[in-house]
Amino acid sequence: MQEHQFKIAPIRWPAYAFIAALLIVILIPLTAIKSANHYHYSAAVVFTIILLVASLFTYILYTGNRMKFTLTDSHLIIRALYGKTIPRQNLLTNQARLIDFQTEKDLKPFWRTNGIGLPGYSQGWYSSRNHKHKYLVFATDSRRALLIPTTLGYSILLTPASPAEFLTHLTQTS
Repeated sequence: MQEHQFKIAPIRWPAYAFIAALLIVILIPLTAIKSANHYHYSAAVVFTIILLVASLFTYILYTGNRMKFTLTDSHLIIRALYGKTIPRQNLLTNQARLIDFQTEKDLKPFWRTNGIGLPGYSQGWYSSRNHKHKYLVFATDSRRALLIPTTLGYSILLTPASPAEFLTHLTQTS
């Protein structure tokens, strides 16, 4: 059995900047409430809340950067938080292609129905703005995504570190 493994393209800086800004936005009101003494709770509570939020986002980014896509003779295996194993016969490999959402805006995932959406990082179930397309998304770069239609009623959007190589293996071994 032939197996080709691909890592996801690294999560880009906007996701990290968003999380840092979010932590600051959480920190300021919590410390203001504490210093105004409206509520009687300790600094440990403030620290715990910030630590929990930071831990959650650290986990999301850590698992996001460790995503792997494996092509075997019989399956596409996506190892991720919303991972899935899809039989090759359900992949319409002859229609798979590289896309850039800057130029193909009608295909861009817009509505997140279940998943993670940060600037520069998306994972989970999405649909297009007009609800015509449903996607299972594992994306970190909207300029070089790989669109793989399926016979299952949705398409898969991936951003492997080397999308052209992934597409070559996908179409050659199908």
